[in-house]
Amino acid sequence: MIDLSSQCNRGGDGRVQPVIGLTCSQETDKYYFYRYYGEAVLAAGGLPVFLPAVTSGKQIIEDYGELIDG
Repeated sequence: MIDLSSQCNRGGDGRVQPVIGLTCSQETDKYYFYRYYGEAVLAAGGLPVFLPAVTSGKQIIEDYGELIDG
């Protein structure tokens, strides 16, 4: 399990991986994302985390901000 609270995680080779938040798109009652976004973050050395498109709740948005590096 990956500990997102550490702000950065170590990859298999010991390098620090920044946690990068990617927002999902919404279509009716479904969230979705294009896998290429996550693959691009991985290729750049980051750890992608997909976030739902939250439209209300300032606190949850702030909480997401504390979990990710960028």
